[in-house]
Amino acid sequence: MSIGPVQSFVPAGEVQPADAQPRAPQSRTVSTHNTLAPPIHLSREPAPTRQTQPDQSASEYQPPQDQVRVQRDTELQNELIFKYVDHSGNVIFQVPSNEALSVKRGIQQEFQQRATRSAERER
Repeated sequence: MSIGPVQSFVPAGEVQPADAQPRAPQSRTVSTHNTLAPPIHLSREPAPTRQTQPDQSASEYQPPQDQVRVQRDTELQNELIFKYVDHSGNVIFQVPSNEALSVKRGIQQEFQQRATRSAERER
């Protein structure tokens, strides 16, 4: 597949002279001066420092801290439960999860019931 020369089009209302030659590339100067940015110092001397007053309200503000609560579940042979709680007391994350604890409790109840049944049969 080959691509042939492309004809150029003149915008409507504009007449192209018959002896038209391609324009030479024009150089443009782009100003990069930004009044908001501080000047860049290219010398080896240290840049001048600005002295600002620290914002007192920002240093006094303490964001609410999350907490880790540890519980011991006596039903599950003193298994430790770690709860990550936000500042309002809502549980963010728990290890082991409620679902895992529920399964473990169900298994333990099943073992206890079987142990009681087998102890009753031996009598």
